[in-house]
Amino acid sequence: MVQTAEQYEDPPSIILIDMPGCGKSTVGPLLARAMNLDFLDTDDLVQSREGQTLPEILATQGYLRLREIEECVVMGHSFDGAVVATGGSVIYSSNTMSHFRRFGRIVYLKTDIRQLNQRLGSLSQRGVAAPLGTTLFDLELERTPLYERAADLIVSAESASVTQTLKRVIDALGVV
Repeated sequence: MVQTAEQYEDPPSIILIDMPGCGKSTVGPLLARAMNLDFLDTDDLVQSREGQTLPEILATQGYLRLREIEECVVMGHSFDGAVVATGGSVIYSSNTMSHFRRFGRIVYLKTDIRQLNQRLGSLSQRGVAAPLGTTLFDLELERTPLYERAADLIVSAESASVTQTLKRVIDALGVV
């Protein structure tokens, strides 16, 4: 069920989901500023809690543990009045997605896989919570249906600059 702005106690938050490297952490702060909201990045929250970078967590604890940590961090945090850039793997936890939905609208920034492949280096060096040997194309096949089901809005970020993507999100939200 999609909630309307009137159903939220505070200004509704905007939760950005998509693959790693799609621009959530770049567009997010700009969107937050445009909407006069705070900006939070769940990857930053995880790294702060653990005192390690995502690649260090992957190397020492593994991708499944990273997903568990991510879920624990998200579930223990309030996201009122914020634009939130999520780690790409939040989509695997129905608890996490339900928690996000309590605070606002979930926006899927749909990006072309070829663009992402050009932007990203090694997935493990990027801190992507996936089994060793997983390719970006594997992740796209696995995650795209999950992102599409979870999203309240799907905004194309394909072949778009940061400014164009920001405008598309604002237009889709019908704000500012």
